Amino acid sequence: MRKEYINGTEVKIHDVASAKQAKLLELKMLYNAKLKQGYESSVGIKVDCLPKNVSDFSQNLQYMELAGITKTLVMDFYNKAHVDVSYDDYKTICQELGAHLIHIRTLYWLERTKIMNFINFNKIKAYMPSLAG
Repeated sequence: MRKEYINGTEVKIHDVASAKQAKLLELKMLYNAKLKQGYESSVGIKVDCLPKNVSDFSQNLQYMELAGITKTLVMDFYNKAHVDVSYDDYKTICQELGAHLIHIRTLYWLERTKIMNFINFNKIKAYMPSLAG
């Protein structure tokens, strides 16, 4: 049995299945780190991009539409208030944020599929998951 450490977590690796689990853990940590970096929108406001944030933005956009609200306040990634953000800019942030999350999730699932399809222990061990792209 081999012991390895991934970001300070001890992982015991003794077969292909446990090697896959170690790589999946590494991939999940990459995914979470990528989400925590936030997203810089084309309107110049960097926002959080955890799934809950994306959901909240989308829901607020619907409320703006229903109530006919044309401006709102946005708290950015750095907790700075952006006052009087137009409906169009807010909609742009929502669209881009949703697309960004979908992109990250797609990269995650592609990498996860690669890891799960490995059958050789040494190839699994050598593989370095990435969410770049």
